[in-house]
Amino acid sequence: MSETNRIEYKRELTSELDIEKEVVAFLNYKEGGYIYIGIDKDGSTVGVNDVDDCMLRLKDRIKHNISPSAMGLFDIAEEQKDGCSIIKVTVASGIEKPYFKTKYGMTPRGAFMRVGTSAEPMPQEQIDRLFAMRTRNSIWRIVSNRQDFGIPRILRAYGEDCFKFTDNFIRITFPINAHTGTKSAPSRHQDGTKLTMNIEDVDKLLIFCKEVRTIAEMLSYMNYSDRTKFRKKYIYPLLDAGIIQMTIPDKPNSRNQKYQLTAKGLELMEHFSSTTPILSPIPELRQTKRDNSLS
Repeated sequence: MSETNRIEYKRELTSELDIEKEVVAFLNYKEGGYIYIGIDKDGSTVGVNDVDDCMLRLKDRIKHNISPSAMGLFDIAEEQKDGCSIIKVTVASGIEKPYFKTKYGMTPRGAFMRVGTSAEPMPQEQIDRLFAMRTRNSIWRIVSNRQDFGIPRILRAYGEDCFKFTDNFIRITFPINAHTGTKSAPSRHQDGTKLTMNIEDVDKLLIFCKEVRTIAEMLSYMNYSDRTKFRKKYIYPLLDAGIIQMTIPDKPNSRNQKYQLTAKGLELMEHFSSTTPILSPIPELRQTKRDNSLS
């Protein structure tokens, strides 16, 4: 698939890439759009080496370098294409146009618009006209087009206690129960949520890691497709517990990075392999808090 008025391809995220310009152009476009990281201009998939790091840098740049705030108007997700991990940035059309790069303000150097398959500087006359038309709609005047869903359904399921109102925002908190042995991992937005790992899966993974393995090999063996969730549920806790270790510890993001059992891990694997399950070698081996939020 080639680039269109709503699709933009970028080979990789670098400091030289003006990703803010592309996001601003889609925010100012009537239909928003999609930016794919890890795909060449000709549509060839090259992939992203360190998905977590790239997603975090994308979030930080969009959050801090664009005005008005784009929070709530974009989403960043990992996808698989041609056997490679790529990143999809979904950008919605904003209601506070014109959006612009904070550094340059509401000028043609800061505000951009989507023209065909490229982001072009917005003329000053159009910037001024959009700013004059800008309306700050109150949330109290916005009516959902589906009255059978939304707030009434939330109230029936969770009650009024899940709502917190302030002058400018409504915060809704949904309780989540995590169960031992599930394949789910906490959301990237739920820092600090703890999830006990399935002991049978740990057993299976440690036996597999008796030989040096890549994360791709572990994903395939454990039948996981989401690299981020797999890292959060297994790799990070096992590293923190000293059960596995990196083969290139001074370059954690190396594309040649592999993982192997430590002496502690080998001992634990022997316990797992015995006829009597012994769980004590990994007390409180639970999901650790890591700041990978994309809020």
